[in-house]
Amino acid sequence: MRRRLRIALLAASLAVFALCALAALGLRALGRPLPLWMGVGLTYGGVFTLFWWLDRFGRAASRLRAERDARRPVPRPRPRPAEGAPGGIQGGGASAAAHGAGRGASSTLPANAGGWDDAGLGSAGGTARRSSLRRVPPQEAQRLQALLDAAAAELQVLAEWPAARGAADAVPQTGRWRADEWLADPARHVFFIVGPDRAGRSGVPPGAGPDVAGCCALHIGPDRTAEITLVYVDPLWRRLGLASEAVEAMASFAQLLGGTSVWVRLPPGNARARRFFQQLQFRPRAATGGPPAGEGPAAAAAAAAANREAAEVWVRPLDTLPG
Repeated sequence: MRRRLRIALLAASLAVFALCALAALGLRALGRPLPLWMGVGLTYGGVFTLFWWLDRFGRAASRLRAERDARRPVPRPRPRPAEGAPGGIQGGGASAAAHGAGRGASSTLPANAGGWDDAGLGSAGGTARRSSLRRVPPQEAQRLQALLDAAAAELQVLAEWPAARGAADAVPQTGRWRADEWLADPARHVFFIVGPDRAGRSGVPPGAGPDVAGCCALHIGPDRTAEITLVYVDPLWRRLGLASEAVEAMASFAQLLGGTSVWVRLPPGNARARRFFQQLQFRPRAATGGPPAGEGPAAAAAAAAANREAAEVWVRPLDTLPG
């Protein structure tokens, strides 16, 4: 009913405007003055017609905008806001010196044992993951070197901040991490972080498939402790939880090799890295030993330095793994 009344009012208003306009043209042609009622009719009809056309134009523009928005892909929410330190996360064993601990037969994973797939470290324990780890073969050393250089460059920038200047010597210069040496070290396990399907990401065509999103490394010591020496995710792949999945996969891998704990040494002043590993059940290791013998400022400074160094070592017992 209301729609019919609105249509009737619209038709009557347009008819009044048309009749008044025709009558005004006739009177002007005869040279007669326009009566007052005709001026009122022209004003009402003209204003009404103007707003009617503006309304039609606005409705058409809104409809076109809605159709365009419907065709535009809707961005998905970020599933995991926490990511690791900016760029790479450096471990204390970042230099590629061999420790003499061979892999042995225990490091060979049986196919599909405990949820691991044949291509690399996949969904451990059957948990769905967006990424997987693939061991770096020697023929891909150049690709690994590019990732190591990028991680070292970002860590060098981090060391230039005032809170981390004391660790400048511990941060590698670009090129000091040698991919060939890392791959030749029998105690170091180096993996590519393989990202999920890249379809829908900016600048990537649909169906492009997964690709290398970063790299990580794990060193198994003779005391069955595993050190995470590097976790690096390319900037294009960050904020997807890939670093968290890489750490969990390496922890499960170390447990399969008989490891008792996994630990990491963080650069001083890297608060984001601390929060990242704290969410993964890592805890700072307490300072070992007491203060050095003697008293005075020198002894106090040495004790404080020892405590700071120990506080940068974060440990996670492997019995805390789920399942």
